Amino acid sequence: MLTEKELKKIEIELHDSGIPEHIRRSIRNSKICIIDNQLEDLKSFHDGLRREGFSNLEKFKAAPTVNQILSNKYDLIVLDLNDVATEITKDDGIGLLKLIKDREPSLPVLVVTGQFISPDVQNIISKADLLRKKPVLASDLANDVDTLMKIRKDKFWASLELLKELNRIDISLSQELSLLNRIKLHFNRKSLEKKLLKREEDIIDKLIAIFKLIKSTTSATNSILKLTNHFVNHD
Repeated sequence: MLTEKELKKIEIELHDSGIPEHIRRSIRNSKICIIDNQLEDLKSFHDGLRREGFSNLEKFKAAPTVNQILSNKYDLIVLDLNDVATEITKDDGIGLLKLIKDREPSLPVLVVTGQFISPDVQNIISKADLLRKKPVLASDLANDVDTLMKIRKDKFWASLELLKELNRIDISLSQELSLLNRIKLHFNRKSLEKKLLKREEDIIDKLIAIFKLIKSTTSATNSILKLTNHFVNHD
């Protein structure tokens, strides 16, 4: 199996080669919902992302309902936590984050807030894909979106993320899977590693095969479950 050092080398190579143009166009066309009660911040985030090349943006001072958010098929939510969802949940933005992630775990949520995060809500905040403290530069926000979207849009970045997570849960996963599924995982993982090293286009088949093998295990990390929900549900 590839070591952490070998995976880091691949990560550096992927980073240095940059996001392929067709993937970058796809990310820049992502449908993004921005929710912030501060009109100045709302306008700044919206206009800043547009200057960075994002063209499919919608902004709200108060959050739409969860049903509306999910039915609009957003690719990513940029969410403030203060006074944005008091009509939806007594827990405001924190509650909205929980509701979204309970209904659609694979939907990326980038929390951007200036408020103090209480320790007693850390378990909910951990459901966010990324947390950014205000103030935020447009270029940093764009980089955050790129970071979250590239593992969903680029099969090589997704494969790297999966292999890194498999290394973290290797022992517990081997104890949980049946012998047959351990054998299947071993060969699919070896094949995924070879295809990633060679950047083979059909790598997606192995990626999905592994997700399907481990998606129901208790060992699967949040990162794996989010990617599983995205790739398997879109297969």
